[in-house]
Amino acid sequence: MSITEVVVLFVGDDRAEDHHDVEVQDEAGKMLKRQSYCAQAGAEIRAERRRGDQATR
Repeated sequence: MSITEVVVLFVGDDRAEDHHDVEVQDEAGKMLKRQSYCAQAGAEIRAERRRGDQATR
C-alpha cells in the first residue's frame, strides 16, 4: 500500500536595500518560519552559486 501526502507551502520574500525578510506559511496561512537576512549575505550566496554553476560546465 502506498500513501501519498501533499504539503503546500507559501514562501514570501520582502526585499529591502539592506535586508530581506523571508516567511514560510502553510496552506492555512499559519506562519511556520520567519527569518531576516542582510542583503550582503544574499549577494554572497548568489555569487557562490554562480561560481558553482561555472565550475560544473
